[in-house]
Amino acid sequence: MTAKDARVDIKTTKAAKATLEQAAHALGTTLSAFMLDCSMPKAREVLAKANLIRLTRNENERFIAALQNPPKANEKLKQLFKKHTVKPPRHNEKT
Repeated sequence: MTAKDARVDIKTTKAAKATLEQAAHALGTTLSAFMLDCSMPKAREVLAKANLIRLTRNENERFIAALQNPPKANEKLKQLFKKHTVKPPRHNEKT
């Protein structure tokens, strides 16, 4: 079990708190556990959607075409690759 080392505080109405406590009690769990169990799946869903790239059919076709037929590297791009290429360490060098 992961140590719980962070706290989340929320403001709500007495009625909302009572409803949440009743629901937690009905499931035989704590209010904190109930709220986390309900909110974490939604948080993951929101983040998954936020990180999703949506393309129109035309944009998708252009994207696939660019992947399948990339343009030739010009001199500026070649220089960037030389500058930012990470070289693996030699066997006798410490990492």
